[in-house]
Amino acid sequence: MLKIMSSIYKNRFIYKFHVCLYVALIFYDIACMAISLESHGEKMQVWEFVVILGVAVAMIVTEHIGMKDPERVQKHYKFCFVYQLFRVACATVAYYFWKDFDIAPVFFALLVLFSIETFVFVPYDDNMKRVSYYLTFLVLYVIMSLGVRMVINKLPNGLLGMLREVAITMVLVIIPIIIGEALAKIYDEFFKQIMAQQRSLESLNDVNEELKEHQDRIKKVNDVLGAQKIQLQAANKKINRSHDEMSVQNEVSSAIASSKDKEPLMRKIVDILQIRLDMDAVIIILEPDNTIQIPGEEPKGRFLAIATNMGDEFAEQIKRSVFETDLKEMLVMSKLYMQNTSTESVKFFQYLDDRYDMPSVICLPIIGKEEARYGTLVVMKNKINVFMDGAAFYQNIAGQISLGVSNAMLYEQMNDMAIRDGLTRIYNRGYLNEIMNAYLNEAMQKKISVTMALFDIDKFKMVNDTYGHQCGDEAIKHVSRLLNIAAIRNGGIAGRYGGEEFVIAFLGKTVKQVYEITQQVHEQIRETPIRFADRVFQVTASAGLSSFPETCENPMDLMTRADWAMYYSKQNGRNRITIDNPEVVNKM
Repeated sequence: MLKIMSSIYKNRFIYKFHVCLYVALIFYDIACMAISLESHGEKMQVWEFVVILGVAVAMIVTEHIGMKDPERVQKHYKFCFVYQLFRVACATVAYYFWKDFDIAPVFFALLVLFSIETFVFVPYDDNMKRVSYYLTFLVLYVIMSLGVRMVINKLPNGLLGMLREVAITMVLVIIPIIIGEALAKIYDEFFKQIMAQQRSLESLNDVNEELKEHQDRIKKVNDVLGAQKIQLQAANKKINRSHDEMSVQNEVSSAIASSKDKEPLMRKIVDILQIRLDMDAVIIILEPDNTIQIPGEEPKGRFLAIATNMGDEFAEQIKRSVFETDLKEMLVMSKLYMQNTSTESVKFFQYLDDRYDMPSVICLPIIGKEEARYGTLVVMKNKINVFMDGAAFYQNIAGQISLGVSNAMLYEQMNDMAIRDGLTRIYNRGYLNEIMNAYLNEAMQKKISVTMALFDIDKFKMVNDTYGHQCGDEAIKHVSRLLNIAAIRNGGIAGRYGGEEFVIAFLGKTVKQVYEITQQVHEQIRETPIRFADRVFQVTASAGLSSFPETCENPMDLMTRADWAMYYSKQNGRNRITIDNPEVVNKM
């Protein structure tokens, strides 16, 4: 019931009603006093007016101090209940004291109202306490009402009158008790429903809060899972990219291991990178390498390997830029250059049309031993932001290419040492014999000729004795250079057969054709001076020419027959050319 009263007082409605009621009582009291002063009948005494006014003001003050705050009502329940009884007592006294006055109905109405409020204020959830309150109130009210009437000499005469008055008083009290009880019960049921609804609403709110918290947790979990998913996707993408990159590196390593020549190797590498990485263009440019210089050969230029899906015109413009310009913009870069948008573009290839400009480009030098620059790797893609995090991979690829070039150069040097004469840099006798055997086998299969000339420097011992061995070595290099130039220009080979003897050989050329070549070289040897230090001298050479099958039917005798022809030249005055013939054979 305390909760009921707290709920009643919560909106301060009862407090406002009581204040208004007491104010109305004050005005009514004033009105009654005014009427009494003007009438000639019974008048309200001044002290009566003052008492009513004082009680009303006291009640207003009490209401303002103790009944305004609902929490205070609940906290000071006993005081409030005593206050309720006090109001009933005041209303009872006033009613019976002024029963014969016009103000009596007002006090009677207040008596009924205060009694009902008092009964409602009684704890409804404790039946024993409630019954005891009702009985106490009933007894006290009867005693108080009779006492007041006794004081004012308005008690009925006789026992029966007294009993009748008590009975009427009890009935009058019981009726408000019944009304108050009914109202309390009705309100309590209503309050229970309200509380049940409130509890349901609170429970629903709690459930909603729990659902909201659960949704928030789910959202957070989803956010975490989403972030983890993105991280996993990125990690998976990175793993796949790393796997692909490792696979590409393995392919490049396999190509390096299986290729000894750098030019085929570079072509194979650009094909691997362009296809496996889905690039629009992969370019490897190797700078000239003249560490192995062959007498008579032109200096080597740049080497270009390109794999592209941009068409032949694009490839031709790249080739023209590589071989006809100095590639200054590219060669000044000593470290990796990376661009991912067209606004960052650097023009590496001067003859490349602007329509072929690509937003994503990686250009990095291929560095070898002792910081020597072997060349440049260029990778291009017509798409933005392709190389955002691929620098390390392409640096590794450049390192692999550098290793491949180094290996190929080392193999080339080792092979050169194996097949070439150390002094003259033309083929040595062992490799010369291999080539001659290959020539002869091909000649027999294709029914074509193999023609060779064997040269020997005349009086070479006298050169050494006269000018010294260094000049003799210079004479050997001089003759070998002229022979190698003639062989290269005419599609043949030149080799040092031994000492001061040299061979030039041609596949598919006749005796006449080779004789003309031999004659030109013979004249150059005779007419070109040799300079070494402060000495200038000249040498001559004797030559013998033989051809399979024109002059020699047995391919195994070709070298011997050329040697016989050369020896014939020696015996017949030196500084001449002899073509293999039966006369030479007969004299040998």
